[in-house]
Amino acid sequence: MNANTNTHGCHALSKRQRGAAFTLVELLVVISIIALLMGLLAPALASARGAARMSVSMSQMRQIAIAGQAWATERNGELVGAPGSSAKTLLNDPNAGNGGQAINARGDATQPFDWAGALTFGGFFGDVKYSKRRDDRFAMLNGVGQPDSLGGGTGAVSVLSNPGNRLISYPYLDSIRFNGIEGTAFQPQQAFSYLTAREFLWDGYHQSGYRPSWARAGFWGGPGTLTMTSAIAGDLALPGGNQGSGYLPRIERVGTNTSRKIFMAEGARFQAAGNDAIDHDVSVSGTFGGSFSDTGAWNVRFTRAWPFGFLSNGQEMIRNSFVHGGRKGEPKGNVCYYDTHVELQAANDIRAPELWVPSGSGVKLAAIWEDIRSRYEDLPQTGALAGFGFGYVTMP
Repeated sequence: MNANTNTHGCHALSKRQRGAAFTLVELLVVISIIALLMGLLAPALASARGAARMSVSMSQMRQIAIAGQAWATERNGELVGAPGSSAKTLLNDPNAGNGGQAINARGDATQPFDWAGALTFGGFFGDVKYSKRRDDRFAMLNGVGQPDSLGGGTGAVSVLSNPGNRLISYPYLDSIRFNGIEGTAFQPQQAFSYLTAREFLWDGYHQSGYRPSWARAGFWGGPGTLTMTSAIAGDLALPGGNQGSGYLPRIERVGTNTSRKIFMAEGARFQAAGNDAIDHDVSVSGTFGGSFSDTGAWNVRFTRAWPFGFLSNGQEMIRNSFVHGGRKGEPKGNVCYYDTHVELQAANDIRAPELWVPSGSGVKLAAIWEDIRSRYEDLPQTGALAGFGFGYVTMP
């Protein structure tokens, strides 16, 4: 009797166990429902992640702008990243000037337009280790190797690294092949995330023999570094002309409305149609903006950070710079103005030249992006009256 009872009990337990199990059909239904939910949620999650990255980038750019203002306040209005301000020591280093390739160069800046080194190693973003070697400083500023899971380079100072930037940039080979540079620590790294507007940073003189009063005998700055080259001066005439007082890169000279003058924007430099990849100049001369600055999106002839066209791999170049807006939507990017406010703007909305040059500058009509050139053709060409020459209009 006990045996029968035990057998019956075991039999009943076995039936309950079988009843609790999922059938294969039920399991497939559950998996299908989960997959469907994931498919529905994925776009929302991606959008939320993109919005978070955009917000972080905005915050970082504002921190950089505030640090740049503090720099200017401490130095009687000089703009950070200008060759004649944060790169004075570098330009006066005779070793750096010898071929423009020295590894051990004086000062915080790695190149004449390097705002990042000046602020970072100047203590504006905390206590960051300083190296006397320029190749080490490049690695510290924007990271070497693949970006990590958060979007930052392995060696980057966090505030300098756009979390939406997943691009790898390669050292421009012609800048490392001579004078003992090849074989140093210059190597592929995360593409530079933020680029300043270069035309605010020149000295207004572009004569080849110009040397400022603060320059020593070994001074090696010249056209393309401290001053414009003749080619660029053909598109832009800075206020004050090229003689007399001239323009100087100072906060009070930027413009009548600093909320409409670009300090920096999300960007990727150096880009050119048909190139295999993005590369960056590592030479100490760093002419034409080097790795840290660009003429701006207005100039169809010289911009290398916000150009039209495609790389050889088919990647649309403007989407490497303006990383928001989705793959198919209009490219958008964060833009920071000299009053420190940051805006998310569409790529075509930042091609207006008055955003990128000091008030009173003369801009050559032929250099303005063709799609918006007609906006300026009807303006009085007061540039001719100001000594800019024919075909220029004066920027507000």
